[in-house]
Amino acid sequence: MKRFFPLGLVFVTAVVSCHLAHGQPTPSLTPLTPSQAAQQMAGVRAFDNGDYRTALGLFAPLAAIGDARSETDLGEMYWRGWGVTQNVSRAFALQNAAVDQGYAKAQDNLGRMYSYQRKDVDALRWFTLAAQQGDSFGELDLGWTYYFGRGLPRDYGQAIHWFQLAAAQNNRDAEYYLGLAYNFGNGVMQNYANAMSFYELAARQGETRSMCQIGNLYRDGLGVTRDYGVAGQAYRAAAEQNADCGYVGLGYLDSEGLGVPVNNAAAVAWYTLAARDGDVDGENDVGAMYHRGAGLPLDYAKAAYWFGLAAKQGSPTAEMNLATLYTDGNGVPQNFVMALRLDLEAAVQGEPHADEQLGNIFRFGRAVPVDYPEAAKFYLLAASQGLRQSQTALSFMYETGQGVKQDFFAAYTSWLISEGLKDHPIISDDERCREDSGLPAPNPQDITAHLTAAQTAAAKQAANAWLAAHQAL
Repeated sequence: MKRFFPLGLVFVTAVVSCHLAHGQPTPSLTPLTPSQAAQQMAGVRAFDNGDYRTALGLFAPLAAIGDARSETDLGEMYWRGWGVTQNVSRAFALQNAAVDQGYAKAQDNLGRMYSYQRKDVDALRWFTLAAQQGDSFGELDLGWTYYFGRGLPRDYGQAIHWFQLAAAQNNRDAEYYLGLAYNFGNGVMQNYANAMSFYELAARQGETRSMCQIGNLYRDGLGVTRDYGVAGQAYRAAAEQNADCGYVGLGYLDSEGLGVPVNNAAAVAWYTLAARDGDVDGENDVGAMYHRGAGLPLDYAKAAYWFGLAAKQGSPTAEMNLATLYTDGNGVPQNFVMALRLDLEAAVQGEPHADEQLGNIFRFGRAVPVDYPEAAKFYLLAASQGLRQSQTALSFMYETGQGVKQDFFAAYTSWLISEGLKDHPIISDDERCREDSGLPAPNPQDITAHLTAAQTAAAKQAANAWLAAHQAL
């Protein structure tokens, strides 16, 4: 029996808030008369419902008498330009007035404002003060700071500690990050069941990123039996709340025909919804559809445009895709230097296809001198993450001693792995995994001629073990 509940019944009950610090309000520090307290609560309701004109009229007189809660929410309105002309100076003044009273929510808001300005040390100070008061969003944001290493060294252990404190107060964002930690083994032992549990807790409170992660787990069969139908339900629940990750997830199912017939037109429609919001995955995927000529006319120039938008936001996938176009001169002038720069930026962020393309760059001397050892280094990185072309390249290099010590056992093992990856369900249809026509192929007959029967059998065993361990790429 599935552990997952029908999403349409579970997730649509919660209202998603985009406020700097949402959830249960911290009690006001300023003594208020019963009528003023009622006025404050009416302002909070209007604020949470997006009726900022009403909230302004209710908060302004209370802020004038020093009500910290009103100062805080009014400060956020000036920060965001909600119901008022945006005024950053006024926003900081109001938050600081509330902070002077030790108001935890204002401390956290002030930290987020400094974080937005990339003033990480200042942000850390205010997150810490809010967290020390037990404010769940202060705990969340302090955990986030440790998780991503903003203003201090990355420390997953500290991140988990603060996320757990926030999650104990039903903070849905903390539940999402705990799910993420268990999903990828950051600070804890990787455990997909635990990840699913935290994602479900957050999703029931309307946390759309968790809905999408649930979809990903079911789509890829991680910790659960692969079920494209349930994955689609999860993505649709997020999409119904206008979450871009839901649009992208549905688009992927349609484009790959996972649980549904292939429908590239529908995929384009979903990807475009995300791209129009400035979502990097949506932008990249619209570019990929132009690059493939799937659901859209083949148009490398438009592919370059959409890849470029996502690359400007630092998407490693888009950087690598754009590098492919510069390498081939498709939609943009051929420019190996630009391709090298983009691939290096993507590789630093862990994009395996960029490692593969860097292997090609150093192997063929594109914008750099030919450097076989450097090429082998990048092929090894890409091959370890399941890229068939890199396994094939390594097989040839081990066979011939090109950039590496000649090793026929390693050559045969890499060749067997590359053959096993031919029909990989994720990689095989990826437009990035094109074979480079300039790559010489290994000769398995020549390789096995240098191996004993025992060595050949051991290589097959090693390749099968590797493929079994890398089924979910």
